[in-house]
Amino acid sequence: MLRVILIILFIYLLIKFLAPYIKKFLLKRVEKTFEKKINEEFKKRDPNYEPPRNDKRREGEVKVEKLYKKNTKTKPSTDKLGDYVDFEEVQD
Repeated sequence: MLRVILIILFIYLLIKFLAPYIKKFLLKRVEKTFEKKINEEFKKRDPNYEPPRNDKRREGEVKVEKLYKKNTKTKPSTDKLGDYVDFEEVQD
C-alpha cells in the first residue's frame, strides 16, 4: 500500500514539474505547423508570396550599441551617432 502511494506521489510530482516544459514544447510545435499551413495557403493564392523572415528584433524595438569602452581615453566616432532631437517641455 505504501509503495502504491509513493509511486502515485512520484508520478504527480514528475508531471507537476515537467508539465511547463512539455506544454512549451507542444505549443511551439503546434505554432510551427499552423505557420506552415498558413504560408502554404498564402502561396496557393499568390505565387509571388514570400513568408516573413523571423528577425530577432521586433518592429519598433531599439538596440543600443556601445561605441567605446569606458576606460579608453579616445572619444567615440560621431559617424554612427544619431541626430540630435530638440524638444520642448509642455506645461499643463
